[in-house]
Amino acid sequence: MKKNNELYKLHNQLKKNFSKIGLVGTTMSEMDAVLDVEDIRDDPAYYEKFFKKIENEIKKFGTVVSGGIVGDELEAEKISDLFNREQVDLIIAVPVNYTLDSVIIKLLRNQKVPIIIWNTSPMEKLPDNMDYDTAIANAIIACVPTLTNVLIKNGIKFKIVSGLISDKKILNYLNEYIIAAKAVKTLKTAKVGFVGNSYPGITSISVDEARVIGKFGTTIVRIENMNIEKYYKNVEIGKTKTDLDIFKKEFSFNQLTNDEIERSIKLYNAILDISKENSLDAIAQLCSYAIISDIIGIAPCFAYSILSSMGIVTTCEGDVGTAIALIILREISGDAFFAEYYLQDFVKDFILIAHCGLGNINFADTKKEIKVLPQPCFPGKHGRGAAFEFNLKSGEMTMVCLSMLTPEKWTMIACEVESIKSEAYPMICPQAKIRFKNGDLNEKFVEFCTKGGTHHLAFTFGNHLSKLEKVCDILDINFQKI
Repeated sequence: MKKNNELYKLHNQLKKNFSKIGLVGTTMSEMDAVLDVEDIRDDPAYYEKFFKKIENEIKKFGTVVSGGIVGDELEAEKISDLFNREQVDLIIAVPVNYTLDSVIIKLLRNQKVPIIIWNTSPMEKLPDNMDYDTAIANAIIACVPTLTNVLIKNGIKFKIVSGLISDKKILNYLNEYIIAAKAVKTLKTAKVGFVGNSYPGITSISVDEARVIGKFGTTIVRIENMNIEKYYKNVEIGKTKTDLDIFKKEFSFNQLTNDEIERSIKLYNAILDISKENSLDAIAQLCSYAIISDIIGIAPCFAYSILSSMGIVTTCEGDVGTAIALIILREISGDAFFAEYYLQDFVKDFILIAHCGLGNINFADTKKEIKVLPQPCFPGKHGRGAAFEFNLKSGEMTMVCLSMLTPEKWTMIACEVESIKSEAYPMICPQAKIRFKNGDLNEKFVEFCTKGGTHHLAFTFGNHLSKLEKVCDILDINFQKI
């Protein structure tokens, strides 16, 4: 699918924001808080230059809200207020010299975002002829245990890293934590549209709405089926025809009546309008009502597949938990795909994943034809409705399941899998053949089930397990790696 068309502009680009990082250096305003003596650290440019080097590295990962270097409690409180006003995603505090713990408390006590304490130094190694003045000017590690101790005493959660600003492992850790923090921040204001109801009898994907709000901050917006019908009736005929011309340039429509095609596109426009009006990040829907509706009367797979490819990630059967997993994957990787376990080939050693005609076109193997055909499962009042048939691109993927295994605790199960290069089955649905990486297929699947996985899954390309683990750490969620 060509993303340069106006119709295909990703929804999350409309409200895209870069990571916002609060960065602050800390020191002690005077060398000794008890004795009135000359301050040996009489070269502020030495620390400012060092802090600037740190800032230049962190700028590579997002927008920096700089607090500069603070040395007393009053300055610390001002910078704390600055970070709150700017609504930063996380805070990186770097002692550039000895710091009193009263300063770090004033700086961080009112923060509700992830905090990283970075133990580093402007002096990479100690000189052989080091004198006392040089030692005092670079005495950073001396205060770090004191700072972390007092944070622990006051119940302030933090992570600590230790290493030079040239250390790629440290920078990668910081970058991943910044990405994870942004994903968590997005969840706090995210909205999931809930259409219809949960699938009767499938309780494994049911969630407690209060615990969704309490844990993630995510709002569930109830969208009544009658409301979709109202929006459907208000879609202009000209809009449907314009979009049809665009879609026909992108996809091959086969075996569908003109009425089925037009209804599929009209329904897409109706749900898109609802999504924009409610600022939805995701949709958890059950398709039954659209199919039996006298007004709509078709399966909505085409509409939700297009919306998923625009960044409004969508699940079926009213699955809110997987919708949240899709938002997380979208935030840390740029895109996400919804599917479920379908079949296993025990001889060829792969699992087929799919979900009716619902999928994300951005994941399709563009070297092969993307077909639009009659939805195979559910005939509606006015026909089948359009659905996609394509195979996913091959390559490394991350597979995620998010579930409320206990009333008190959410669990994320994350797996590194591989999408196998292959032809699509003529099933009229988006699909992929996957294998678990680094292990026997059956053993890994048994482990997945044993740890509490469900049949619904969220995917993205690449290995993002390390970032997901950091997301779970910030959210205080159980993280299970398969």
